[in-house]
Amino acid sequence: MSKICSFVAVALISGLFAGSASAAPLYYLTLEASTSPTGSFSSTLNNVQANTTYYYEVVGTEAAIGTTNTKLPGGITSQASSDGMTSMGFNITDTSTSATPVVFGGGSPGLSGGNATTLASLYNNFSGANAGTYTTGNTGITGVRPISGTTGDGPGAFVIASGTFTTGATVGSTSLVSVAFGSVSAGLKFNSGANAVLVTSTNNPGDPVFAFRSLTLNGAGVAVPEPASMIMSGLGFIGVAGLTVFRRRKA
Repeated sequence: MSKICSFVAVALISGLFAGSASAAPLYYLTLEASTSPTGSFSSTLNNVQANTTYYYEVVGTEAAIGTTNTKLPGGITSQASSDGMTSMGFNITDTSTSATPVVFGGGSPGLSGGNATTLASLYNNFSGANAGTYTTGNTGITGVRPISGTTGDGPGAFVIASGTFTTGATVGSTSLVSVAFGSVSAGLKFNSGANAVLVTSTNNPGDPVFAFRSLTLNGAGVAVPEPASMIMSGLGFIGVAGLTVFRRRKA
């Protein structure tokens, strides 16, 4: 038994320090939230209360050097400030029937005019950029179109769009607010601008270039995993996916 335990421990540690050269998405789009506009943002928001306003950010992150993908032969071999997302389209979605229904922004239901979110300046100074439109009842935002032009956002994590949402009178145990591909294509640049990749909602599946991380809302009283359990779970995941280290810079 001790030999088996030793083998498992070695496997976990080896996975922790393994390189990140594996087939994986090249770019991540994450929906995060916080109780404060200047607070710590996370893709999991705990102790969510009813009738409360929260702040959200959509964060883009280029994968690490060594990441490979069938849509980018050779993978990511270098990074420069000109790399990363040059354009894309996405939707943010919640429903009135979710465990914790939310309402976005402060506009009227169905408000149009491209102002449902606030796009970061890097993504809002190019023709065609659009901050999206509220869906009926403000339960979602569609047609968000950040465009940075001919250059990307560089390596690291960058805030692309931001805004607020307010919970209703009912708060469930766990609920998701999703971020997903829109109806337009997305452009990325990699390897110091040497490689460009055009992605659509139809060719992204399979070996996806974009990966989307939705926001989890946990109502008050939902048990949060103990640190030890989280560490063991994280070790198992890292052993499969490799360790990727990001630095965050807000736009």
